[in-house]
Amino acid sequence: MTEPEQVHGHDPADSVLCATAVPAEYTAMNRQKKLQQLFKAKAKKASAKLAPKNRNTYVSKADRLKLAQVNELENVVAASPTSEFI
Repeated sequence: MTEPEQVHGHDPADSVLCATAVPAEYTAMNRQKKLQQLFKAKAKKASAKLAPKNRNTYVSKADRLKLAQVNELENVVAASPTSEFI
C-alpha cells in the first residue's frame, strides 16, 4: 500500500483542499457545543417553570360578568336598610 487509499472514489489528498473537510476535533467540539446548548435550553425552561408568575391568571368574559353580578347583589344587600326597629 504505497499509494493512499481511495474512499468512495475520492483521493485523500483532495480532501485536504476541500472547503467542507472538517477535522475530527472540530466535529467533537461541535457535538459538545450542541449538547451544551440543549442542556442550557432545558435548564432555562425548567427555571422558567419554577419562577413566580408576573401575570394574573386569565378570567373569561362570562366569569367576569358573573363576578360583576355577584358584586352588584352584595352592594344592593349592603345598601338596603336593615330592620333595626323591629
